[in-house]
Amino acid sequence: PGLGPVVGTLIAHYGSWHINFLVLSILSGVLLLSVYWMFPETLREKNRHAIHPIKIFKNYFALFKASGYLVYLLILGLSLGMVYGALVEAPGLIINEMHLNKQWFYVVAFGIVFAFMLGSFLCTKLCSRVHENWILALGMLIILIGSLVLWGVMSLGFVNIWGFLIPAIVIFVGISFEIPIATARALAPFNNNAGSAAAMMGCFQMGFASLITVAVTFVELKPIFTIPVCFAGLSLIGLCIILGYIYHLTMRLKKLRA
Repeated sequence: PGLGPVVGTLIAHYGSWHINFLVLSILSGVLLLSVYWMFPETLREKNRHAIHPIKIFKNYFALFKASGYLVYLLILGLSLGMVYGALVEAPGLIINEMHLNKQWFYVVAFGIVFAFMLGSFLCTKLCSRVHENWILALGMLIILIGSLVLWGVMSLGFVNIWGFLIPAIVIFVGISFEIPIATARALAPFNNNAGSAAAMMGCFQMGFASLITVAVTFVELKPIFTIPVCFAGLSLIGLCIILGYIYHLTMRLKKLRA
């Protein structure tokens, strides 16, 4: 995800933005053939009833009965929505507001990659010491702080690449806490139907993230405030969701002990 914008910008700079779609088509074809040849069917006895529409609907609906599944899907959707929202809004901010050429988007993309690497390293260290739900809460808090800092920097008139990039790195460090842990926690309860759980998770997170991306484009704010305001709101929602779930688990544990 971090290298994608860099490659796309290079293709657009030295060729045409239309070529990006040709590259994606070729890569999709290669992946399709790879899946066909390298991932053979593992099911020995096929269950014809498993593909009945009612059966499929019941299987997917049953996933949401698992404790925390919907919570982690919401966290994933909010996190990916912020990633895509940043990729949509950042080019216009850099080119139209900072009056820089599009090559500066390389710097932003590499800054995001660095943030993910740093966040992943910190997240790995924290996982052995702190419960995963609290790491999710910490990640949302980091995103909120980074968004408020970016909001303040833009409000003070520091509309430049470094005034944007440094808070953005903080934001994406927080996002890098969310995605791997929420993914693992969402799939943890499912041993027999992990495929269905992963499929629903992919559909939900991409669909939810796409809706957030569309919503961000309709926000009527100055371009320099769109990202910080939207990210502050989304991270606050995410923080409330995960803290509410932690409180729910705590109360349920107290009742069991009583």
